[in-house]
Amino acid sequence: MIKQASVASNGAHRISLVVQLWLVIVVIALSGLICSVLISGYNVKSSFSEQLYLKNVDNANTLALSLTQMNKDPVTVELFVSAAFDTGHYQQIKLLDTQGEVIVERSFAQPEHASVPNWFAQMFAFEVGAGVAQISNGWQQYGTLYIQSQQRYALEALWDNVLNLANGFALIALFSCVAASIILRWILRPLQRVVVQAQSFSKKQFLQLPLPNTAELAQVTEAMNHLAERFADILREGNERIARAQYLAQHDEVTGLANGRYFLSRMEQELRQVAHRQQVLVLMRLTNYEQLRGSFTPDQFHVLEKELAQLLIRYAETQQDNLHDWQLGRISHCDLALRLNEVMAAEDSSRTLTQYCSEFSDTYNGLVELRHSITYIEEKQSGEEALQEGQRLLAMATASGVDMCADAVTEDAPVAAVTGQSLMQALEKEQFELKLTDVLNFDNSCVQSEVGLYLKVGNKAHSRSYYQRLLSEQQLDAQLDWKTVKKFFNEKLWLHYSQPFAIRLSESTLADEITYTSILALISSEEQLAPRLTLEFSELCLINMAEQVKEFCREAKLVGCHLGLTDAGQALNQVDGLEQLGLDFIKLDNTLVHNISNDEATQQLVRHICAQVRPLGVMVVVEELAQDIAVELLKELGVSARIQAQQGH
Repeated sequence: MIKQASVASNGAHRISLVVQLWLVIVVIALSGLICSVLISGYNVKSSFSEQLYLKNVDNANTLALSLTQMNKDPVTVELFVSAAFDTGHYQQIKLLDTQGEVIVERSFAQPEHASVPNWFAQMFAFEVGAGVAQISNGWQQYGTLYIQSQQRYALEALWDNVLNLANGFALIALFSCVAASIILRWILRPLQRVVVQAQSFSKKQFLQLPLPNTAELAQVTEAMNHLAERFADILREGNERIARAQYLAQHDEVTGLANGRYFLSRMEQELRQVAHRQQVLVLMRLTNYEQLRGSFTPDQFHVLEKELAQLLIRYAETQQDNLHDWQLGRISHCDLALRLNEVMAAEDSSRTLTQYCSEFSDTYNGLVELRHSITYIEEKQSGEEALQEGQRLLAMATASGVDMCADAVTEDAPVAAVTGQSLMQALEKEQFELKLTDVLNFDNSCVQSEVGLYLKVGNKAHSRSYYQRLLSEQQLDAQLDWKTVKKFFNEKLWLHYSQPFAIRLSESTLADEITYTSILALISSEEQLAPRLTLEFSELCLINMAEQVKEFCREAKLVGCHLGLTDAGQALNQVDGLEQLGLDFIKLDNTLVHNISNDEATQQLVRHICAQVRPLGVMVVVEELAQDIAVELLKELGVSARIQAQQGH
């Protein structure tokens, strides 16, 4: 913060390029005006001085000729000189005898130039020589006549000339400045676009600009475009590396199915949320795996393994109409697993699968031996426990040669009493409370606090994930987001806590422009709130509705909010234009760090993700830090922070 304040303070003393150019124009204009006035003034002064001197000489010769021809009586001479002085514009007329004695002298007192400033009179004072002529008395010299013309009128004329020149120059300068302003704005428009482009870099957005006509600006723009393109190439290369690492970490190399670790972690994540439909785990084993592998060529055996995966997919289609939430994986070299949300009666479902397996075996002349087990997952059962139960039944099926299926759970789940109506009533009556979960650095300093809404249905309050399926079915996600932001705003938590905050928005909210615009308007009404608030959305939102998310990110950045991507890493390589979003946080899906200490492929994937986004100033956060994960390993991979397991406040 101190460094940012220092930068801001230094920036406050900087002068913009436009102001500097205007200062240069003003200096040049003033210099031109002063030089023009001086040059013109001195030229006019020189001309006036020459004319005054010639006038002095002519008047002296004329008066001397008249005095030469007239009687040299002292009184007559004095009257004649006085008459000439009074009728002409002279500063001085002086007649000296041959001895240098004054015969007659008439002079005009030094006038005050009321219409001419003193500084101007001093600067352009005339120094004109007097006109000199000789007067004769017969054949003898009578005296010398000196005449100096009045200079006041010349100085006033020079002052008027300078004023007219300055006024004309100022008028021309005014029109020139207006034209220069228009031209300067047009010339600097590409530079302003480059400034916006450079500022977008700090927001993790890399724009491409058209090249302007000005050569120097075109070079700058081309360099900036090259830099933006280079960053985009780095991100594309990073996405390719992430895709390769992700595939190796999460999928079986032959069939392309999820491997055992990934299948189990995804199932664990799914089961943490309340299931309003019965969860079912189907396991299928190729019992004579080693025998077939020895009798088939590698290519033929790989085809067999892929066809087994297709067999389970066809079976799943007969059991569940909506397959958006099903999961298929290869948990060992000879075992395949399928998790479904709903299935027909266990015995009927088992017979259907047995028939599919029998038909498949017939295509290989009965050489393929398949056995399966069907297990209903209890409400509070973990994924690992469900998998162990399924494998126990599968082992029994393999030993006995008879497919096994467990009975469905008849006891009503605790969530069965929760209905869409009860959730709507809880929202309408605002039966909820906010809780904060801290995101910590590895030195245990708080990076931000996640704001979670806990709904009270019945006598218990549960987090949003507890009711997530029912919320989605009732289309209450956007309403819940609005309630969360509004309650956070009304309670003014940012005034009570010093750390930044994060609020997660659902896909429904980002799809509804009115809802997220209202949220941003509410946030922008408090000047101190936006810089301390991160608005988050899931990776799935970005994949399903990329354009809407990009528009939301643009408007959120204009308001001043930070942005975060949650549940990230499963398909980060599929995101196009990640650098354009201006993300500040990426929170990795917890499945990525599940057993990461013992999984080099997953370590490589996390390392690639961190290497891709950290140069953009994005902080990488682990969503849930398991107890067995080495903190030093995460720090080495590039992870910046972790989400605290229990509630922070």
